[in-house]
Amino acid sequence: MRRSYARSSRGSYHPKMLTKVIIYAYAQRIYSSRQIAKSVRENIIFMWIAGRQRPDFRTINRFRSERMKEVLEKIFTAVLQFYWKRT
Repeated sequence: MRRSYARSSRGSYHPKMLTKVIIYAYAQRIYSSRQIAKSVRENIIFMWIAGRQRPDFRTINRFRSERMKEVLEKIFTAVLQFYWKRT
């Protein structure tokens, strides 16, 4: 899996970081990859979660649609179940 991230000349982003950014974005009701990328550039909480890295919208979209679609669905479901158990 990590080999597929090493193709770009700019380097790669760690899958854990991208997963955290996407989950937080969904929790904030931000679903658009362009809006997520904008938030990573402009929102201090997103900057902290991303470790000051700035993946573009193509990277975010590719990651969640091609690489991690099934995993993200399971993680997001688990997060929602955890949330609903606490409330």
